[in-house]
Amino acid sequence: MSTYPPQPGQPQTYYYQPPPTNALGIAGFVVSLSGMIVCLGLTCPLGLVLSLIALAKSPRGYAIAGSIVGALGSVLGVLTALVFTGVIGTGLFGNPYYSHTANEIDNASYDINSHFQNNQDTLPDQATGNMLISSYDDEWNNNLKYEPTPGSTTDYTITSAGPDTVFNTIDDITHFYTAESQTDLAMEFASWEIEDYVNRNGQLPESPQGTALIQSERDTWGNALKYDKLAGSAQDYRLASAGPDGQFNTPDDIVQTFATYQNFGNPLPPDISIDLEQDKIDAAFELAAQKIVKSFPVGAPMPNAEQVNTKAGVLFDAWLTPMEYAPTDNPPYYNLHSAGPDQQWGTDDDQTRSYYFAPSGETDGPL
Repeated sequence: MSTYPPQPGQPQTYYYQPPPTNALGIAGFVVSLSGMIVCLGLTCPLGLVLSLIALAKSPRGYAIAGSIVGALGSVLGVLTALVFTGVIGTGLFGNPYYSHTANEIDNASYDINSHFQNNQDTLPDQATGNMLISSYDDEWNNNLKYEPTPGSTTDYTITSAGPDTVFNTIDDITHFYTAESQTDLAMEFASWEIEDYVNRNGQLPESPQGTALIQSERDTWGNALKYDKLAGSAQDYRLASAGPDGQFNTPDDIVQTFATYQNFGNPLPPDISIDLEQDKIDAAFELAAQKIVKSFPVGAPMPNAEQVNTKAGVLFDAWLTPMEYAPTDNPPYYNLHSAGPDQQWGTDDDQTRSYYFAPSGETDGPL
């Protein structure tokens, strides 16, 4: 068959042919890009697959771009999925998905605090602490780890190794705690005494007078606290415990600084009374009740006295005397008993309050 060139003077016909397209490459790029922007990378793996297949066709521009965006978005998608499923959420962002682990860690902390209060405000060493909490485990049936914080006498951590069951990796679940001592409680009560004086007199007491006001408050070692009005300040004062050696101005002193802003220059009229003692009594009972309900996981049965002593540790009344816990014949109600101001059981000033046992981190208060 012969082909003849167009003859001179004969009109020529031209046909427009559009450039080739790669529909699969475009689709892969769109899915990858939209997945990264809209879905936090969750749909990017699909866009990556489409783009990789489209590389076999020309043109490859959109397919290459889709492959790059899809790969980056897939990494984002994996991280997003891990966060939403809680695998790394707890360790990085405080994600509370692992309720059992969180409850076990909190319960373990009460055993550490109980040891602290029963051993003159001394944290257990690491070996002893881990033995104390050996009965607690996380979601993956692994033991927790206790570590006292270096350089601190009150701070410590309790850690779960997380889903990978290996400590010191990104999915560890760590809670930080500060042990509350009997000295802390005594200082809190002492600060109320000072606040009461300010309310009545419109100014801070001088140092000797303030120390006399708080003589009833005793630290962990049974010694009185000391009050100092800070020089040059009308609002700041300091409370100190002499520490284990019983001697002030030594390295083991425990010192806290307070500031009061109440009623300066405007004392209360003498006919207005503040029942500070009753406030202290109420606060001590409430603190003890909260400590009990927070020492047991949600849904726990009514505990006996031995279980409360083990879990919650020492429960102090307003006179820093240990209270007694007693379940009633009408569970889930229980009683808290205080020996009262004379600190002697079986006398007229003994005090008792009833509470509802609801181990959910909150107490319904006295009946």
